[in-house]
Amino acid sequence: ENWVMMDGLMAKYEQLALPKKVLIATCNAKLLHFERSGEKSYWGGTIADGKIKGQNKLGEMLMGVRSELK
Repeated sequence: ENWVMMDGLMAKYEQLALPKKVLIATCNAKLLHFERSGEKSYWGGTIADGKIKGQNKLGEMLMGVRSELK
């Protein structure tokens, strides 16, 4: 699932020092790719009532990349 996007993200963060440093600096924070479409969003979402609304697939992938880079 979404392996093309994951491969692209890994390539980006392995090659570019500053984005890699920033991503690793987020430590274990839960990441959200913000999108105004909210609950309908596949790649991101919004926060409502303290919870993420939307699938936030990109946020989850970035957390996976971060784990791999550590």
